[in-house]
Amino acid sequence: MKALLAHPGTQYSTQLARQLFRHDALLRFWTGLGVTENGFRDRTIRTITRTPPDWLGHRTIANVPADKIRTLPHLEIIATLWLRLGGEPQVVMHWRNEQFQRAIADNDIEQCDVVIGFDTSSNILTERAAKAGKPLILDQTIAHPRSKHRVYEQIKKQFPDWADDLEVRAQTISAAEELEHQQSTRIVVASSFTKRTLVENGVTENKIV
Repeated sequence: MKALLAHPGTQYSTQLARQLFRHDALLRFWTGLGVTENGFRDRTIRTITRTPPDWLGHRTIANVPADKIRTLPHLEIIATLWLRLGGEPQVVMHWRNEQFQRAIADNDIEQCDVVIGFDTSSNILTERAAKAGKPLILDQTIAHPRSKHRVYEQIKKQFPDWADDLEVRAQTISAAEELEHQQSTRIVVASSFTKRTLVENGVTENKIV
C-alpha cells in the first residue's frame, strides 16, 4: 500500500513521511517549504550562511529521497510576505492551504492507495480523493473548534480583559473543517478528549480512531 501524504506546513508530517518511507508505504510527500537533508538546497543554504536559519531545522526532511518529495515553496513565501504586510492570519493561512491542495498532482492521487491529510488543509483534498475513489485519512491535530469556542465564551465572561486575545474561528474555515469531517474516510486523533469534542459536534464516532 502506498500513501500520498500532504501537509502545507510542517508539524510532525516530516516524521510521518520518514516512517512511511521506512515501511515502504510512501508514494509521495507533498509539502510547502522543505529541503532534503544533505540535498543541494540544504548544502547550499548551510554553505552561504554562517548560522543556518531557524526554519531550516523544521523544514529539513531527513531519510526520505528527493524523488518522494514535492514542495511548493512559492505559497509559503507569498503567505509570509502577506502576513508581514498585515494580512489577517486566518485568511492568509486558509488561502495558502487551499492553493496547496489544488496544486497536488492528479497523477499522484490516482496512483496512491490512500491519501493522508491534516485538519484545516484537507477540505479540497477530501473531494479530490473521493472523486478518484481513494480513501482519505484525516489527522485531527486539535479538538473540535466549536468546543474550543464554547470554552472561550466562558473565559470571556469570567475574564473580560482577555477577550481580545481569544481568536474567533472564521466562518469559511469552520465550513472547510466541517467538510473534512464529513468526507474523510477515517479521522485519527491523539486523545479521547479530542474524540469526545468531535462526537459532541456531530462527527460520526465509528470513523474516529
